[in-house]
Order: sequence, then C-alpha cells, then structure tokens
Amino acid sequence: MNGVIYFRIMNDGDETDTLLGAETPSAQAAEVHESMADDNGVMSMKPRENIEIPAGGEVEFKPGGLHIMLVDLKQPLAVGDEVTLTLRFEKAGEIVQTVKVREP
Repeated sequence: MNGVIYFRIMNDGDETDTLLGAETPSAQAAEVHESMADDNGVMSMKPRENIEIPAGGEVEFKPGGLHIMLVDLKQPLAVGDEVTLTLRFEKAGEIVQTVKVREP
C-alpha cells in the first residue's frame, strides 16, 4: 500500500538550496519521484535525487510531475488524517511539516 504527497517548496533565501530526501514515520520509505510521459503518452516514474530550489524561486510537487512517494504505508490513510513529513535540505537542514490527507 503506497501513498503520495504533493506540495510546493518556496526558497525565500539568497542561495540555491537542494532537497536531499524525505522521511515519515507513516511509511517504510518516503522517496522523491518524478512522473513523466513518453512519446506515446505512457506514464512512468523514476526516483529523483538532489532537487534544486533556486534562490527566490520555488519547485512544485504535483500530479504528473515531482512527488513524494510513501512506500509501504504502515496503516491505511483516511481523508482528514495527518502525516508528519521531514524534508532534508543541504542548507536549511531538516524541516518537519504536518500534511493533511485529502480526497484524491
């Protein structure tokens, strides 16, 4: 059983920062993935590392693009549940967020 998290990272700083990884106690792993379509429109996913967030810029994690894949959830998630997500950055360090489960 897997899940997915979408969000936006905004970098208000003067330097580019890099997302190095993520983790959550709600799943065995939290992996940064990117969805993409090939020339025939067939969707696939691949793991991504080191997502750069430019100074004064933002990166959006959204359907059909970047996302955090929650691999092997420890229990089913229901709408309204909350998941703790820790994002690990090269410069900003660890940032802990609470993510609310919404309708797909």
